[in-house]
Parts: sequence; structure tokens; C-alpha cells
Amino acid sequence: MSGNHIKFSADGKGGSGYIALPESGSGKAVIVIQEWWGLVGHTH
Repeated sequence: MSGNHIKFSADGKGGSGYIALPESGSGKAVIVIQEWWGLVGHTH
């Protein structure tokens, strides 16, 4: 499995992420969303 850093836009704002795709081109998905302000006391 290989992955790439990606940039995208949503609601007129830019964002970035990481996408990893299986070599077969299809499979199950996992979506991980971090709070926009990063790690703070109550999240770790």
C-alpha cells in the first residue's frame, strides 16, 4: 500500500491530508479526523 500527502479545498478553505490506497484499487476504508486545533489536554 502506498500513500501520498494531498491538499484539498472545502467551503472556500484549504486543507491537507494523507491518502493511502490498496494496490488492488478497492477495499475497506478508515477515515481519521483530528480536531482542527490539534492535540490538547482532553484529547490525549
